[in-house]
Amino acid sequence: TWTHVQVTREGAIAQVRLDRPDARNALNALMMRELTEIARLMRRRSDLQAVVLTKEAVNAQANANHYASSFMDRDQYLVTTKTGDFREGVGAFFEKRKPDFKGD
Repeated sequence: TWTHVQVTREGAIAQVRLDRPDARNALNALMMRELTEIARLMRRRSDLQAVVLTKEAVNAQANANHYASSFMDRDQYLVTTKTGDFREGVGAFFEKRKPDFKGD
Protein backbone atom coordinates (compact mmCIF):
# COMPACT_ATOMS: atom_id res chain seq x y z
CA THR A 1 0.00 0.00 0.00
CA TRP A 2 0.96 3.60 -0.49
CA THR A 3 0.71 6.60 1.79
CA HIS A 4 -0.75 9.21 -0.59
CA VAL A 5 -2.14 7.17 -3.48
CA GLN A 6 -4.97 4.65 -3.73
CA VAL A 7 -5.23 2.19 -6.60
CA THR A 8 -8.34 0.25 -7.55
CA ARG A 9 -9.08 -1.89 -10.54
CA GLU A 10 -12.18 -2.85 -12.44
CA GLY A 11 -11.49 -5.28 -15.24
CA ALA A 12 -8.82 -3.88 -17.56
CA ILE A 13 -9.02 -0.36 -16.10
CA ALA A 14 -6.95 0.78 -13.13
CA GLN A 15 -7.89 3.92 -11.26
CA VAL A 16 -5.15 5.84 -9.48
CA ARG A 17 -6.48 8.31 -6.92
CA LEU A 18 -4.37 10.89 -5.14
CA ASP A 19 -5.10 10.77 -1.42
CA ARG A 20 -3.50 13.71 0.33
CA PRO A 21 -6.52 15.84 1.25
CA ASP A 22 -4.69 17.80 3.97
CA ALA A 23 -2.60 19.38 1.19
CA ARG A 24 -5.39 19.40 -1.42
CA ASN A 25 -3.54 16.57 -3.15
CA ALA A 26 -0.53 18.71 -3.96
CA LEU A 27 2.34 16.57 -5.17
CA ASN A 28 5.31 16.11 -2.88
CA ALA A 29 8.41 13.93 -3.14
CA LEU A 30 6.77 10.91 -1.47
CA MET A 31 3.71 11.06 -3.70
CA MET A 32 5.92 11.36 -6.79
CA ARG A 33 7.90 8.28 -5.70
CA GLU A 34 4.63 6.40 -5.14
CA LEU A 35 3.23 7.43 -8.53
CA THR A 36 6.47 6.45 -10.23
CA GLU A 37 6.42 3.04 -8.52
CA ILE A 38 2.78 2.52 -9.53
CA ALA A 39 3.53 3.50 -13.12
CA ARG A 40 6.44 1.04 -13.25
CA LEU A 41 4.27 -1.76 -11.86
CA MET A 42 1.39 -1.03 -14.24
CA ARG A 43 3.48 -0.79 -17.37
CA ARG A 44 4.42 -4.46 -16.90
CA ARG A 45 0.75 -5.49 -16.88
CA SER A 46 -0.41 -6.69 -20.27
CA ASP A 47 -3.94 -7.12 -18.91
CA LEU A 48 -4.44 -3.38 -18.29
CA GLN A 49 -5.92 -1.31 -21.09
CA ALA A 50 -6.24 2.03 -19.31
CA VAL A 51 -5.05 3.86 -16.23
CA VAL A 52 -7.14 6.76 -14.99
CA LEU A 53 -5.75 9.48 -12.74
CA THR A 54 -8.93 10.67 -11.07
CA LYS A 55 -10.46 14.06 -10.48
CA GLU A 56 -8.64 14.63 -7.22
CA ALA A 57 -5.60 15.66 -9.25
CA VAL A 58 -7.68 18.14 -11.20
CA ASN A 59 -9.07 19.57 -7.96
CA ALA A 60 -5.58 19.93 -6.55
CA GLN A 61 -4.51 21.98 -9.53
CA ALA A 62 -7.67 24.08 -9.47
CA ASN A 63 -6.91 25.07 -5.90
CA ALA A 64 -3.19 25.73 -6.41
CA ASN A 65 -1.61 28.95 -7.54
CA HIS A 66 -0.43 29.21 -11.14
CA TYR A 67 3.23 28.58 -10.28
CA ALA A 68 2.50 25.40 -8.25
CA SER A 69 0.00 24.23 -10.86
CA SER A 70 2.61 24.36 -13.62
CA PHE A 71 4.88 22.06 -11.61
CA MET A 72 2.01 19.65 -10.92
CA ASP A 73 1.27 19.52 -14.65
CA ARG A 74 4.89 18.84 -15.44
CA ASP A 75 5.26 16.16 -12.79
CA GLN A 76 2.09 14.32 -13.81
CA TYR A 77 3.15 14.46 -17.44
CA LEU A 78 6.58 13.01 -16.61
CA VAL A 79 5.07 10.17 -14.57
CA THR A 80 2.82 9.06 -17.41
CA THR A 81 4.80 9.68 -20.59
CA LYS A 82 8.22 8.07 -20.20
CA THR A 83 7.39 4.66 -21.60
CA GLY A 84 7.53 3.05 -25.00
CA ASP A 85 3.93 1.99 -24.47
CA PHE A 86 2.91 5.62 -24.11
CA ARG A 87 4.57 6.49 -27.43
CA GLU A 88 2.98 3.42 -29.02
CA GLY A 89 -0.46 4.39 -27.71
CA VAL A 90 -0.19 7.94 -29.01
CA GLY A 91 1.13 6.74 -32.36
CA ALA A 92 -1.65 4.18 -32.68
CA PHE A 93 -4.25 6.83 -31.87
CA PHE A 94 -3.00 9.19 -34.55
CA GLU A 95 -2.59 6.36 -37.06
CA LYS A 96 -6.08 5.02 -36.19
CA ARG A 97 -4.83 1.51 -35.45
CA LYS A 98 -4.85 -0.84 -32.51
CA PRO A 99 -1.77 -0.31 -30.29
CA ASP A 100 0.83 -3.04 -29.88
CA PHE A 101 1.85 -2.60 -26.24
CA LYS A 102 5.03 -4.31 -25.06
CA GLY A 103 4.87 -3.51 -21.35
CA ASP A 104 7.74 -1.02 -21.45
